[in-house]
Amino acid sequence: MQFRPAATKFSTLGRLRTAVVLDSVFILAALAALLLTIAALGALGFGVGFDVFPIGEDNNWIDMLQRGRGAEAARLFWAIDHRNPLSPWWYIAARPIILGFDAGLLALRYAVAALLALAAYSVTVTVAGRRARAFALGIAMVSVFWMANRYTEQIVWNFQGALMASLLSVAAYARFVEEGRRSYRLYVISIVLWFVAFATYTIQCGAVLAIGYLAFRRAPAPGLDALHSVLERARAAVLDTLPYIVLFGLFFLLWQTTMGPFAPAVSFHFSGAALLQSLREGVWTSDLPQFYQNVVTSPHRLAFIVAAAVCGAVAFLALERRERRATAEAPGVGRRGLVDVFVVVACVAAPTVALESGSDTWTPGTRWPMIYQLTIPVLLLAVAAALLRAAAPPLRARLWRGAVALAIAIGALFSLGHNRVQVEITANEKFIRDNMRRLVAEDFAVGLNPPTQILLKLDSPNRLRWRSSDILSPTIARVWLQRDDVSFRLVPWLGPPNSYWASWWPIRFGPDAEGVGNAKVGGGVVPYRELRILSVSGRSARRLTLADREDFAGYDVQWSRDGPIALP
Repeated sequence: MQFRPAATKFSTLGRLRTAVVLDSVFILAALAALLLTIAALGALGFGVGFDVFPIGEDNNWIDMLQRGRGAEAARLFWAIDHRNPLSPWWYIAARPIILGFDAGLLALRYAVAALLALAAYSVTVTVAGRRARAFALGIAMVSVFWMANRYTEQIVWNFQGALMASLLSVAAYARFVEEGRRSYRLYVISIVLWFVAFATYTIQCGAVLAIGYLAFRRAPAPGLDALHSVLERARAAVLDTLPYIVLFGLFFLLWQTTMGPFAPAVSFHFSGAALLQSLREGVWTSDLPQFYQNVVTSPHRLAFIVAAAVCGAVAFLALERRERRATAEAPGVGRRGLVDVFVVVACVAAPTVALESGSDTWTPGTRWPMIYQLTIPVLLLAVAAALLRAAAPPLRARLWRGAVALAIAIGALFSLGHNRVQVEITANEKFIRDNMRRLVAEDFAVGLNPPTQILLKLDSPNRLRWRSSDILSPTIARVWLQRDDVSFRLVPWLGPPNSYWASWWPIRFGPDAEGVGNAKVGGGVVPYRELRILSVSGRSARRLTLADREDFAGYDVQWSRDGPIALP
């Protein structure tokens, strides 16, 4: 008789582990389904695929990895950006993948999306309880399909890794509390994961708020009146979060010591209007219209809609089959569990809102893309679960499957549109890169040696597919051309985006003896013998050897010469 409770306990634990493994398979299968959808549509010529190379800010990281190995790359990062000290080490660890394959960063983005989904599942189950597995699985599967993002580059991948670490930190703490606060290795793991999170991306420090909330909610206070119960719970919350706060305080002091000239450049002024706008971005991101446009402007939008509907239908059938074996009715989350999950995610997102509410640099909506692959699914499915509580159990389960399938279909549709844009940008930039390399090779072939400065002149269609700021042009030149003595900048077609760039923004074509002013990013004069102009129009690119004022009509240039330009 004494062995029966233990046997029952181990049997229950074994069933739970089997169920968790099965749910993990569903999550990974969701990613596989998305990748297969992209691959199939790409093979059929529908404009999507995995031919996505580093674009935009990705080139900063490629440049640092090419110029330095190991800690040297980290120091190159710290020299230009005194934030997020662990961030470069994610890139350093993945260096062979990033530099070895054009689509290496894209592969990391998908891999981290799967890990983030597993972390979302873990924290939901540990916070809301084991009966909420269907709810947790829905959040995880939907998050896999919501790959669309404001950023067409892959710079969010390590920030989402930090988000994953935040969620696992909360999950480890919740498990520590669930096991009666006896397994202190879970507590230590939680602290370490939280450090990884905020040292990678500083505003991923909100997990401590979630941990404090859980400590208060779940601290044992038997036999106490209401006031003493609150005081006891508050004491537990303070004691449990104290090591986290001390660790963050020490980190903050070290950061202030080493951040150098970046410190006075950052200013924060809280604004109530910005707070409300940031909260609105969290509830209904302003990026959704862009996701919609990415789909409707595609010539293959019908194929995208059909493929997304198939993804949703397959998910519905797969969840139906799973629930036949489930012991809890979907979504399985109670009122308290729903509130706890919502509060935990809100705590994780709180620093994002705080930053956007007081920063002149990171305005409302600019930091949400780092976390809304999690927050959008949580918000959608939390609302669905709350509304479905009034439905009878059999109907509730069917409606829940329908809600998850619909969210997956919408996410898949937006992800296909996003991928199409990435593929188009990559094709355009590869075309420009290859022609720029050819121009340089032609110079070398006839004995024209560097230094060389290239002015890149884009027509309207090519401007739409060029997503990098001109400030990145020297970095992109190093990445593309693998040398420091050949660079380029765009011939600007709009005015300066801010006052800091105004002094070097318009290119000035002076007399032959004077040269070209502002031919380089940041300013400076380049003699005509070192200047080349590459004009890209449609799918053709040509070197301009003779250019007059009319060639730059509609561009932000100053013409201060009497005749045309004659170049090699």
